[in-house]
Amino acid sequence: MRSKYFVVAISAFMFIMTGCDNTKDDNNVTGIEITTTDINQAPLFFNFGSVSYENVHDITFLSGDMTYLVGLNGSAGVVGVKSGINDFTTATLPTAGYASDGDGNYVVGDSWMDMSTYNPSDHSIQGDGSVYFIRTASYEWVKFEVLSGSPSSFSIQYAFRNTDGTYGAAETATIPYTSAEPAYFDLTTGSVIPTADWQLALTLVPEYSPELSSFMYMPTILTNMDASVQVAIIDDMAFDDVVTAPVSGWMMDEADMHPLGYGGDYMVLVYHPEPPYNHKVIVENPGYVYIIDTGNYVYKLQFKLYNSGIMLFSYEGL
Repeated sequence: MRSKYFVVAISAFMFIMTGCDNTKDDNNVTGIEITTTDINQAPLFFNFGSVSYENVHDITFLSGDMTYLVGLNGSAGVVGVKSGINDFTTATLPTAGYASDGDGNYVVGDSWMDMSTYNPSDHSIQGDGSVYFIRTASYEWVKFEVLSGSPSSFSIQYAFRNTDGTYGAAETATIPYTSAEPAYFDLTTGSVIPTADWQLALTLVPEYSPELSSFMYMPTILTNMDASVQVAIIDDMAFDDVVTAPVSGWMMDEADMHPLGYGGDYMVLVYHPEPPYNHKVIVENPGYVYIIDTGNYVYKLQFKLYNSGIMLFSYEGL
């Protein structure tokens, strides 16, 4: 079992708060300015209500319509791909084809099952040997296989990719669950954890570069699609002048579309190879005001500055 390498080094709050109003109302703390820790080292899953970092799961184990499903936490940026090599030892990391779960679509789902092995006595099914590669919410590459599934548990094996491209020893786990209570599994710690309550994420997404023959990791901003978090953009008003939420223009993240994220139509963080930035990522529109509807509260937010993995932003409840 592995420990999350960043938890022991970084406190649960993970923020430096400056210029805080610290007054409270029904929307919790208002007038907060935050400088994040370095997202190159660890992702940040932000909860406006508690101003805290949240641990997030990588995989959900659940039952479907007469089937056993493995879901990836697409909201948190977890992606995966089926390798096409049904041998756990020899399967190697693909460079393309990675996708997120969402909108009822699954990368793994029930594609791991060998239906010919169905056991009517306990309703278990064995895996067909399919090997998947998953990039976890905490930036690790994992080789993954479902060995079996039943109405009460899944059996899996997985191995972490080392920095030199080799893999560590295969680890196995049996994950209990029920049809009423899916299991949310964190590959990094090898444990079932509660679902996290977060609305905004700052993380890195993998992008393979044929020129470099390696993955590049691009900063991105996600909103929690599993929690139906919505965002709207106001581009013609100053932050202090925004006092109400718009009635239209709301957007939500989807499995293959993140409006504020890398490659999105309203990408906040943009890579500029040209002068004067010279291969830096910057906040493209620091004057924009983003309205975040969490379902319970509405906040206005402004991304002010990004520098080498550290973001400065401010937010306030509306």
